[in-house]
Amino acid sequence: MTTVMLFDPNDLDTPGNRCTRDWVDTPEHRAVLDWCRSEGLHPENTARLEIVKTIRGFKAKLKVYDLDDEGHKLLSRGGEHAATHSESKAISCLPPLT
Repeated sequence: MTTVMLFDPNDLDTPGNRCTRDWVDTPEHRAVLDWCRSEGLHPENTARLEIVKTIRGFKAKLKVYDLDDEGHKLLSRGGEHAATHSESKAISCLPPLT
């Protein structure tokens, strides 16, 4: 797998990260959020989004926040960070920034 794009609002200094302090809340940022929703991804509950190329096409590798029954983020065992889990989903097209 080859990483095509990375969006990680929690680690703005990661090399190759498209999510930067200057990028948040711009028209391009909003377009990516709209794209996420059109692909069935939930950006408000996603800690990290990585778009990867596979031999079968493209997929989204996600780090998703664990939520309680009311939709609130759960804390990790140590209680210092929000708890997350990993998911992968096929996507039908690339985000509008390619």
